[in-house]
Amino acid sequence: MALVTATSYSSRNACPNSRTTSLNLMAPSSVFGTGIVPTTRLPIPSTNSLTSAFAVSCGACFHCGPWAFSSITAISTPPRVTRTRPDGSTLTKRASCAHTLLSMARQPKAKKIVAISRTRSSLICLPPTWIASKPRNPLGPLPRRCPTRFGEAQSARSRVLFRLHKHLTLVTVRRAKREPCPMPARREHLLPPKRYEIVRGESHRAPGVDAARTRSQAGPRGYVSRVLLLLAGAAVILHSAQAARAAPLRPFETDTWATPANGVDERVLTVLQRKNIEPALPCSDEVFLRRVYLDVIGALPEPQDVLKFVRDPAPDKRAKLIETLLQREEFADYWALKWCDILRVKAEFPVNLWPNAVQAYHRWIRDAIKQNMPYDQFARALLTSSGSNFRVPPVNFYRAVANRDPAGLAEAVALTFMGTRLSSWPAEKRAQMAAFFSRVAYKKTGEWKEEIVYLDPQASGTLDVVFPDGSKATVPAGQDPRVAFTDWLISPKNPWFARNIVNRIWAWLFGRGIIHEPDDIRPDNPPSNPDLLTYLERELVAAKYDTRHIYRLILNSRTYQQSCIPRTNDPQGEALFAYYPVRRLDAEVLIDALDRIAGTGESYSSPIPEPFTYIPEDHRTVQLADGSITSSFLEMFGRPPRDTGLESERNNQHSAAQALYLLNSTEVQERIAKSKRLRAVVVSSRGDVAQAIHGIYLTILSREPTPEELAIAQKYWQTSGLGAFDAATDLAWALINSAEFLYRH
Repeated sequence: MALVTATSYSSRNACPNSRTTSLNLMAPSSVFGTGIVPTTRLPIPSTNSLTSAFAVSCGACFHCGPWAFSSITAISTPPRVTRTRPDGSTLTKRASCAHTLLSMARQPKAKKIVAISRTRSSLICLPPTWIASKPRNPLGPLPRRCPTRFGEAQSARSRVLFRLHKHLTLVTVRRAKREPCPMPARREHLLPPKRYEIVRGESHRAPGVDAARTRSQAGPRGYVSRVLLLLAGAAVILHSAQAARAAPLRPFETDTWATPANGVDERVLTVLQRKNIEPALPCSDEVFLRRVYLDVIGALPEPQDVLKFVRDPAPDKRAKLIETLLQREEFADYWALKWCDILRVKAEFPVNLWPNAVQAYHRWIRDAIKQNMPYDQFARALLTSSGSNFRVPPVNFYRAVANRDPAGLAEAVALTFMGTRLSSWPAEKRAQMAAFFSRVAYKKTGEWKEEIVYLDPQASGTLDVVFPDGSKATVPAGQDPRVAFTDWLISPKNPWFARNIVNRIWAWLFGRGIIHEPDDIRPDNPPSNPDLLTYLERELVAAKYDTRHIYRLILNSRTYQQSCIPRTNDPQGEALFAYYPVRRLDAEVLIDALDRIAGTGESYSSPIPEPFTYIPEDHRTVQLADGSITSSFLEMFGRPPRDTGLESERNNQHSAAQALYLLNSTEVQERIAKSKRLRAVVVSSRGDVAQAIHGIYLTILSREPTPEELAIAQKYWQTSGLGAFDAATDLAWALINSAEFLYRH
């Protein structure tokens, strides 16, 4: 068991006399900052039995993502003691956990001790008074080794890489290959002894087993590993004030703004000043580059692009980069993905869209985005379309809706283009809305799976309609009621149309809308900043519904270019956009990033017969047209099923299953081990370890390592006993499992 003395901005004092003790942890969405209000609270019930009183299952900690301590100040391990055997020989081993815990509990500033049991793979929270009262055995009896199966001793090589920043340390545990071995062979150090002392890795090997064996050479097929995570550590959490930082945190922040304030910033800052909330500092060039690439085209920047941008002294380089990205082909690919989610673009057998209709529909959406079709024309083309679902792609808007009666169509239109849910409307207003789609009819043709959307000729005569704002009109005989509704919808005076799309764009770029949720606009769900929302609406109308104008306004604002590290403890800070919100990468973006690092493609499957014939190896997952084409990775990481058109269908919350998959999956490990890109980085370095480490950081994190990170990685590279490529894959594995890679920040 190792001991960590840490300063945590998410800690709370524990009362030894209380019936319930709790440990607050920073969730992944907030690990990049100090002074953050924790989003996860683990209740720890107090009982008379210590072995169960403060135990929290290992799975709970993975819900919180990587462990985050704002500043590790000292790390130590139990001292070694020498004992004499009856035969006169000596035995040297580490002192008991009880001895070490007791010494840490006696520290005057210790408020709480948190121990992570290696054998139990559990979290144990211990008030110092409890430890002092039970000096002989504060943890209770512990099993000597993990359970085994088939009578075989199980083992794993664990490595921990600490991502060190000035105010932040991320701890990542690595479980590598399975090898039969009765006892641990050695322990390694990754952190410089002058500042850190930690036993942070274990290597379990049988005599004669080469330490450089890769993870892909693990045990035989079907071999079941029951080794728990071999992380041993305890933290003395000290109470600390959450004061605002004066200096920027490198390499994530800078002290000067690269862009002037615009109309977005004026309205955001006005509210922040009124609420006495301090905004975040500007983000660094490296952070901005990675952020804008992910948010605009859904991809990581190339290493050469990172170096070129960071070294460019031009003051307007950020504005130029934004304009360049808005014109790239990948912009159309990524934003077509967003629209396909809310337009329900997927094949379903035996009803709804057929694969060739899906391909045509997706191609039309992508072309509309690429050609920058005005948003009002985009909506009109979808709402007033008629004809074959194979030959007139916008017609599939009506084919993709599960409930095709007038009420179902009205609900889909309101959700997509008004950002509101008809379920919250009175029954009378829902019926009035449905009347506009009462004449839509469907018929089949002689071609298999082709269907025609048309106006029912039997519905003759005039039609009296009432628009959602209460105004009335009469649709003449022979005229399409959908045209009348569309004319009303896209009018600049309409209170829903422009508001819905600017709020959605804001939510797509910030993770939450000015009205949250972005598809739940209603009177009792007001915007967090009404002036900002009104300003964006007017800008869109003035730009003749050019949505790229809204992208430029937001991306060039200081509000968007803030650091993700908050300088406030006010819980309103996130809703008022006092800092850039950290959130996990979309499933499609994440798998594309992993494929790019590994230099491989993804394998897909579909329940639909013949959904596709050929997907090129360089085809990004973001470019997939059909929502039914999927993989186990996409499903695990929350890709939406595209059933309802709700934004909430996409689940970007980090889960225990996702964390364990990235930590332990042989698929991920084999991708890294076979990565042509990483091998090229190592080969091009020609034995220069520092150059190889720089290349890996640029490839995965889109930035160069700090001097401290470089020193840690170099020491591991030189002392691990692994070859250059194996050491490179170890470093790549740790960076891929870091929150910095998994999250937009």
